[in-house]
Amino acid sequence: MTLAELMAVIGIMVLLLALLFPTTKRLREDSRYHTCISNLHSIGTALSLYRLDESGYPYRDGDYSSGPPASADDLVGCGLRALYMNDYLRNERQLVCPDDIDAPTEAEIAADASLNAQFGLIGYSSYMTVDNNAKASSAVNKVKYRSFRGVDSSDGAYQRQLMRAADPTDASQGPSPHQFDWYPRDDSIVTWCNHHTDFLKRDYKGTKTGEYVVLFVDGSVKTGISRLFTDGAMSPSEAWRVTPSQMEQE
Repeated sequence: MTLAELMAVIGIMVLLLALLFPTTKRLREDSRYHTCISNLHSIGTALSLYRLDESGYPYRDGDYSSGPPASADDLVGCGLRALYMNDYLRNERQLVCPDDIDAPTEAEIAADASLNAQFGLIGYSSYMTVDNNAKASSAVNKVKYRSFRGVDSSDGAYQRQLMRAADPTDASQGPSPHQFDWYPRDDSIVTWCNHHTDFLKRDYKGTKTGEYVVLFVDGSVKTGISRLFTDGAMSPSEAWRVTPSQMEQE
């Protein structure tokens, strides 16, 4: 083989690698994206079973109380972690999005006092963190999974909360963990994932945009463009008020 032929072969190999690399990267991205969707489907199924057994949804510590649970046996306030701790989910990795690059490892939680105070007993979940980019009228409603959104019966989205206030006319009161007479609407948002904002999708204007993946009470998982949840100029005014039909329209 002459030097010219060798250089031609090397050039072809470099070209093939250049073509293959973006495809491989996209395949990995697709795999992580669909794993997240699968996680949320599993959480939706687990929540349905939990609801049948407990007549309510697990509420998240920080909504109505302060600090982590006193012990690993105290599940009050664990939110979605209660699903794993009560065997409704078989794998705790189902609570972590594979695209969540900030998710701390068990070793990091054990070594860091601040992380240990937050997650030492109940672990970490991508689907219960604060989404700082989400539209919200109050900071607490930037939290992805929150059992009570702080609106009373005069608000049209009142029954899109997982729990109502203990006194339906007083939104300042916390919920009863077991509310036998409370059934949130099927289009209520349970939680969402905001870790796919670099996922390439084109909206109706042809603009590349990221995606939010959202779990609703009926167990359905929908995907929609990020700006529906983050752009204050778009309706609705808060991320947790987005409906399945609005996501489908985008």
